[in-house]
Amino acid sequence: MNILEQLGLSEETVHWHDLAACKNIVEVFEEDGEVRIFDPMFDTYENSSHPFSIRTAVDEMCLSCPVQAICYDYGVENDQSGVWGGVYLTNGKHDRTRNEHKSRETWKRIKARVNIGG
Repeated sequence: MNILEQLGLSEETVHWHDLAACKNIVEVFEEDGEVRIFDPMFDTYENSSHPFSIRTAVDEMCLSCPVQAICYDYGVENDQSGVWGGVYLTNGKHDRTRNEHKSRETWKRIKARVNIGG
């Protein structure tokens, strides 16, 4: 049973991403006369030279998310790239380089909540 069913909600009226911990985390600002968008789920996390503390914070947010498993499944099933359910995917597959900061304990916590095949 997924979180929508547990809450008595229908997938026709509420989408899983409406319940995501990362919803509305995007920051829009103006810089040098241009509108810019900062999305830590993709922009910062994708930058492999960025401090791991940002990646770890994103991982922890995903681990606290009620729709983590649904998000991960969506990312894999739809060949997405970016952070999906706490795992960085490239074309729906685990990106070893962008997940290398995760400790064994973090992977253990993710695997307890997400059905990682193989």
